[in-house]
Amino acid sequence: MASGKLIRLDVDGKKTETITIDWNPTMEELQKAVGGYVNSLVINYEGIRRQAYVDEEGGFGPGCKGLPVNEEATRLWHAANPLQVGRNVIRGPMAIWIPDEVRRRKDR
Repeated sequence: MASGKLIRLDVDGKKTETITIDWNPTMEELQKAVGGYVNSLVINYEGIRRQAYVDEEGGFGPGCKGLPVNEEATRLWHAANPLQVGRNVIRGPMAIWIPDEVRRRKDR
């Protein structure tokens, strides 16, 4: 398991480094970052495929929170998952996990 940082991408496009940790994020840390139950997905962030997390109840329908669309998170998700373009969007904040070794490789 790797150390790294968890970045929160808010619906207004603001990026916030929520935590730097010595291990993969715990479920509690992920839930705090997205504001609810966690759904995992793959995105393209800074040209690298990365693991990201969103609130699984962020959309519309029974039991959903009706959160606003996160345009930047949706763009990152669609870049890695083109079949979702025009079909689904990300609602609410997104947490992006960036392991240290990936960060170092990008910095070279």
